[in-house]
Amino acid sequence: MKIKKLSDNVISKISAGEVINSPSDVIKELIENSIDANANEIVIQVRGKGLNFIKVKDNGEGISKEDLVNVAKKHYTSKLFSFEDIYNLKTFGFRGEALYSISSVSKLIIRSSIDGIEGYEAIFEAGKLVDFRNCHCQKGTIVLVKEIFFNVPIRRNFILSSRSEVKKIKRTILNYVLAFENITFKVEISNKKLIFEKASSREERIKNIFGDFQKKILRTSDFSVEFYIFDKIDENRIFVNKRPVFDSKISQILSKSNIKNYIVFIEVNPKDIDINVHPKKLEVKFSKNLNIYDEIKNFLKDNVQVKIKPKIVQISKIEQKPQPKFITTISKNKLLIIHRERALRKIYIQKLLNKQYKTQMLAFPYVFKFQISDENIKILKLYGFSVNLKEKEILIDGIPDIIENISYEDLEQIISIFLRREHFLKLENFINAIVENAIKYSNLTDEEIILRLFSLKNPNVDDLNRRIIYEIDLDEIEQKF
Repeated sequence: MKIKKLSDNVISKISAGEVINSPSDVIKELIENSIDANANEIVIQVRGKGLNFIKVKDNGEGISKEDLVNVAKKHYTSKLFSFEDIYNLKTFGFRGEALYSISSVSKLIIRSSIDGIEGYEAIFEAGKLVDFRNCHCQKGTIVLVKEIFFNVPIRRNFILSSRSEVKKIKRTILNYVLAFENITFKVEISNKKLIFEKASSREERIKNIFGDFQKKILRTSDFSVEFYIFDKIDENRIFVNKRPVFDSKISQILSKSNIKNYIVFIEVNPKDIDINVHPKKLEVKFSKNLNIYDEIKNFLKDNVQVKIKPKIVQISKIEQKPQPKFITTISKNKLLIIHRERALRKIYIQKLLNKQYKTQMLAFPYVFKFQISDENIKILKLYGFSVNLKEKEILIDGIPDIIENISYEDLEQIISIFLRREHFLKLENFINAIVENAIKYSNLTDEEIILRLFSLKNPNVDDLNRRIIYEIDLDEIEQKF
């Protein structure tokens, strides 16, 4: 077997794969470029799972005509001028390096203006500049990425399902929403719009998204650490100088301190960390002089008291199958046949009417183009919704936990039914819509349904006076054999 030199085309595709493995990687790089351009508003649009359409628009400094020609060329950057600069980085990336990787495996369009008067558009395909022309655009930059991996089709086979990829994209975006409270983020994923207005503080933004938390601060002469600890929110994020990273040692220290749900922000002199230990800069290496792990361990031991929750171990996970219409169980000498849907209706309508639900805060608020009165907001809040007004839109960032897995479309229909009701206090159709969706998205097991049903008064009929339980004597069944 002879040794051959790889072509530049093959090298480009391989190097791009170290940085760009999925649409979420593209979004990460583009957001970081917008942040480095000092944008205070970033608009992100994604269609499907992002393979065919990603658009990131910012109102940052823009790119000059001269730089735009070179911005997606190999080894061109606006961040480094000497090797030593790598160890004093205060920005996220080397603008151009990421764009080169993206352009190598996609069709890339960049429009930019530094003054909002004169703008230019560059079109790249498979890493090559194919067109360059004048265009009109506002001050800032728009990057449009289409057909990711069109020239490396095998990589498309490794992209997860739409649902999983969208989840990764949301987590990626939320990293920067949390770290940069001074920036407004407008997000549209598969026609679902989310808005994160800039906040006055990190605490305000975290509370707007996740609700209450316990905050602790560790400060030394060399670094500072902010711990945001949650009781019920399932979050595990670590940031170093606002950069989202993985750090197994810190995660282990937190776990051993019984801290399971957290967001941690570490601020340290750039000279004391190495961010180039991972191609995507997802890991950092701290200077040994900091002694940061021991400092965190000792601080948590002395300063943080967290409620210890019982550990739940999931043995296995199976695909959800269509539920049978009836549940059977034996009570005393009778076989009970329970109508599943009516039983769930009984359970959820009682829970709703008795206000026995909690408000589940959403990681990504839902935005709807509805006008709503203060009186209607008060009613929605009574039923577990957290609602905020924004011009001619309403932002829902919390919903009753009985519909916590609801889709955007179904929630929109519930709110529409609520606002279209004939009388201010008429709520029957609204309550029915909530209950129907609670049934639709229910994940209660048969055992849970039986236990909850029999804890209610008159479990035999639902609120529409329909039979829920049918009884047959076991003796009668035996006689049939």
